[in-house]
Amino acid sequence: MIDQQAHADRVECCFASEREALLRFAVSMVGPDHAQDIVATALTSVLERRSPPPIIDMRSFLFRTVHNAANHHWRTQNRRLRRQREVLWTERYEDHPDCDPTIRRALNAMSLRQRAVIYLAYWEDQTNASIATTLGISLGSVKRHRTRALQRLKEHYT
Repeated sequence: MIDQQAHADRVECCFASEREALLRFAVSMVGPDHAQDIVATALTSVLERRSPPPIIDMRSFLFRTVHNAANHHWRTQNRRLRRQREVLWTERYEDHPDCDPTIRRALNAMSLRQRAVIYLAYWEDQTNASIATTLGISLGSVKRHRTRALQRLKEHYT
């Protein structure tokens, strides 16, 4: 069993060094309006674990936790919107003069996992193997999601 205080210290140390990367990662999945909330929710859930498992790669664990929090966010949003009989997905990213609207539409057409893979590959410059470790999925899944995401981009540009 791991000492709770040692776990909290390790999480806080890793979070301090990865805070900006985690926030950018969250923005890529839920947009700028909810990114800080997603990161805060993820950090809180990691810190509040009563019996934390031994974590070998804390950075990957934090990225997976942010990814899971983003998934939870969209599931909650979709349930709420279905109950209200509204549109399930809205293209609601802040307009930025440097961001091509075609790219925004292509990203909106991707699944959350595809966006996560693309973000880690091209913004964090991670290899497929590193992405697999970060997201806790197989190397084959990373390749499949990356290929499908690139196909989505190509569809929007042809």
